[in-house]
Amino acid sequence: MSDQNAGQVIGDYQLQDLLGEGGMGSVYRAIDIQLQRPVALKLMHPEIGRQEKFRQRFIQEARAIAMLDHPNIVKVFSFHAEQGLLYLIMEYVATGSLRGYLNRMYRESKFVSLLEAVALIRQIASALDYAHQQGMVHRDIKPDNVLLKLATSTGIGDTTFNALLTDFGLVKMAENAILQTQGGHPMGTLPYMSPEQIKGEEVDGRTDLYALGVMMYELIVGKLPFMPRNILEAAEMHIKTPPPQPSSVRSGIAPELEAIIMKALAKDVNDRYKTGRDLIFALQRLDLSENGKVTLLDTQARASDQLDSLGTYLASMPGMPQGVNVAIPQLGMLTSDELVIVKEGAAPERYKLSKQSLTIGREDQDITIPSTRISRLHARIDKQSNNNYTITDLGSTNGTFLDGAKLLANVPEKLVAGQVISIGEYRLSLQRAGGKKDTLPMGVPSVGDVRAAGPSGTILDVRAAPPGSTPPASAQKVTVQMIPPSLRVEPGMRTDAQIEIFNQSELVEHFRVMVQGLPIEWVIMPQSTLQLMPGTRGTLPITIHPPRNPSATAGTYNLGLRVSSEERGMEIARGAATLSVNSFHNFSVDMSPKRVRKNGKVRIT
Repeated sequence: MSDQNAGQVIGDYQLQDLLGEGGMGSVYRAIDIQLQRPVALKLMHPEIGRQEKFRQRFIQEARAIAMLDHPNIVKVFSFHAEQGLLYLIMEYVATGSLRGYLNRMYRESKFVSLLEAVALIRQIASALDYAHQQGMVHRDIKPDNVLLKLATSTGIGDTTFNALLTDFGLVKMAENAILQTQGGHPMGTLPYMSPEQIKGEEVDGRTDLYALGVMMYELIVGKLPFMPRNILEAAEMHIKTPPPQPSSVRSGIAPELEAIIMKALAKDVNDRYKTGRDLIFALQRLDLSENGKVTLLDTQARASDQLDSLGTYLASMPGMPQGVNVAIPQLGMLTSDELVIVKEGAAPERYKLSKQSLTIGREDQDITIPSTRISRLHARIDKQSNNNYTITDLGSTNGTFLDGAKLLANVPEKLVAGQVISIGEYRLSLQRAGGKKDTLPMGVPSVGDVRAAGPSGTILDVRAAPPGSTPPASAQKVTVQMIPPSLRVEPGMRTDAQIEIFNQSELVEHFRVMVQGLPIEWVIMPQSTLQLMPGTRGTLPITIHPPRNPSATAGTYNLGLRVSSEERGMEIARGAATLSVNSFHNFSVDMSPKRVRKNGKVRIT
């Protein structure tokens, strides 16, 4: 998306493209002039940045955000408050958000792989567990704030991506800003807001876990549990209405998986998972083996050609660098349990699991991996009497991660086929006897060396359109109008209206509205986005309150309504309205001096 600021230099950064706009600021792809690397630059709106209390809050929150260091949280490199500007410098992710992927799924009537959905939820739960321990609550967990990118190393199993949580602290900044554009309403995104958040009560990490539960429902069921059109409907649904049972909406959802989703969506905060770690443990207890009843969903979706892959989707994105390839595996059957180990740019290595217990480390272990990022004695895999496996981190320096979640030291975790163990720059995966033999899973990138797929993989260069890929959709229609289209107000008074958006596209989209033609301090509107299903209408309230002072010039004001799509990162609709401001009289008379003698002079003002 182009912008008139393209090419402008702010500090050490040159703006390139406008990626999106929100209520608090704009996000640009920029170039770090010193390091010559792309970054994301979030620039706060000047009218907000000029507020001294907000500047203080920005600096305080930005310092806390910049301290977050987790593989599933977007990195904040620096923050700046200079030359009257406030901006954050963040990691740039070219391949977009989870919302973009879900929109494609809705459009094509497909479902994400259950293994990928569980892996994604575990990664975000791990990020939240870490952030909550640092005293940070996100307050706006939703697919729009989950960025996706292909795994930086060649992945194994179904986890071919990294999920990155972004926009930490921004809702809290907005809540504490002097410019309270919500008119007293709680801030957040209506379908994902927790009951306590809507009530305006104090929130903690369990609010984020509720929103993650909504996202888990959306990923696995294929639709949201609630679709409120306004704050009143959101309050009724989230506070009082039980969500539809997942299995009543999509048949085949196993009871144990449904129980996890419903616990995450409990109305009473004390009935939910207390920490992200608790949710991860619950998901780890699921039997995700190929013939298990939980993964029956994937079998059904595959049979009806409705199964989709996050990895394939990301690899086909136009933002992928040159030379990225996707291996389409040819499958055989395994005759024994195996552990597959892959490092970026190298062919996979396979180890038959012939021992009841095997150790992994840098030196003199059953599986020796020569890497400085791996401890001498790093982890252990054990086969239990029931033929199931566990993995234990043995107090390693850099940690062991299972599907993106860091393991506690010396605490065994259940290990099932398809899960990804991350140790240093290596990825390991268990594959069971009788299962399909994957050289590389579909959607896994191999950067640079196309031979990394091994002799059994067919290489597909994603710079060309993949076979059967859907061509880009034509421009979608979205309309906006103000009801009523003409308003009249006297300075010092208020007038109210509704801004109606009609989503005639084929996408579920989140819309933001900007009103041009008036001083920003006259306009009171919600900062939250308006989510609309295809073919539906929704409204946002607007209040206009011109002050009773000389700045409120009488006359007719032509208003411009500008609608942008969070998913597409661009302005997609325009509308017009008018506001008539009445004239007013406000004067006083003064005489000086108050008393005069005969023939004395006075000054009247």
